[in-house]
This record gives sequence, C-alpha cells and structure tokens, in this order.
Amino acid sequence: MKEVIYQNMLVRRSVRQFKKDNPVSQAEIEYILKCAMQAPSAKNEQAWEFMVINKRALLDMLAASHPYGRVLATAPLAIVVVGNTQKVKSALYPQDLAAATQNILLAATALNLGSCWLGIHTHDDRAKSLIDTLALPEHIVPFSVIAIGQPEDPNALKPIDRYQPEVVHYNRW
Repeated sequence: MKEVIYQNMLVRRSVRQFKKDNPVSQAEIEYILKCAMQAPSAKNEQAWEFMVINKRALLDMLAASHPYGRVLATAPLAIVVVGNTQKVKSALYPQDLAAATQNILLAATALNLGSCWLGIHTHDDRAKSLIDTLALPEHIVPFSVIAIGQPEDPNALKPIDRYQPEVVHYNRW
C-alpha cells in the first residue's frame, strides 16, 4: 500500500495541456472531492467549500482572468477551493485549504488525470477577478483553482524523483 501512495506522489506534477474533449466523469469528480474533504483541518473547522467548473465558456473566462490561466483553456474541469469565513474561528484556515488542494492534486493523479494548481491566495487582483467572474458572496474567499483533465502528453505522468538530501537537516542546522 505505501508503495502505491509513494508512486502516486512521484508521478504528480503540474500538467498544462489537456485533451479538451475528454470530460471528467461525475464519479471521478466525487472521488476527488471526497479526497479533498479528508484533508486535515485546524480545530476541525472544515471551512472549505468547492466550486466545480465544467462549462467551457466559464473555463475560458477563468483562463483569461488569471495570469497563468491559459492551462484552463484546454482543461475540461476546474475545481475552485474557497474558504467560508462564516465557519472560521482561527486564522489557520488557509493551511486547511492548501491541504485540501494537495489532496485534490493527489486524487486526480490516482485517477490518471493531470492537474495544475493556480494560486489565488494572497493575490488580491486574482481573487477580485475570480470573485467577480463567479459572483462569490462576501464571506467566500477564493484560495486556489485546480485545472484537471486527461493529459495531452501521454508521458505527462511518468515518475520523477525530486529527493534532494542536501536540503534535509537533522536536529540542528
């Protein structure tokens, strides 16, 4: 089992070209979202919510509104991770949203789908554009957008070992 998890992590990478006409199934979307909701959450607040975007016109609008959004031009699916500030009691919720985002990336990889994390958090211009495009209510704070789909490149999900022992320090610097 641990080898399967490790292999999943080795093949996970940012995919920026997708087979545009290969939709992600509803069952795959639900699997990905279930995995997202298994992320750790400070004080178990679970302040996350998720917007599933699979309409081509809306994906194209999002692609045009983010400086790195062209990845969405071929993606058949995007999941927008947002925080619901009405559920928040601590300032740690961005960490929870990052963990949920990582779980989405790993779940997509487990389904042999490619994914790419587009950052929103701390970029007010990107957040404003997303808020306007998706008509988000005031208490909903955008955190990330994840493009998901079948990779155009059949080699996109080959393992890469990025381990660098020189950046590991034990007990003292």
